[in-house]
Amino acid sequence: MTLSEARRYAVQKQTRIEFRTSQGLLCVIDEHGVARVPELKAAPDFVMTTEFDQAAQFTLVRGNQRKNVSRDELSQLAGPAKAAVHAHDEDE
Repeated sequence: MTLSEARRYAVQKQTRIEFRTSQGLLCVIDEHGVARVPELKAAPDFVMTTEFDQAAQFTLVRGNQRKNVSRDELSQLAGPAKAAVHAHDEDE
């Protein structure tokens, strides 16, 4: 699963995805697909895609519901959405 796929999933499912960087900072992919680190006040000294690739645990947030998932679980959840987007792209 790539950061782009996670962003697409967040938009399609209107779900926030949270994970921690190797430095312990909270990263959030919001319902609009925007990946950010709310705690940062200046340019980060890391690459978001690298931190996402290294993360093993994620929290899915939708409304008041929070669910912790592994990278494999997130990939499985995003799998059908990824296939649907691919099929849609071929139709056009």
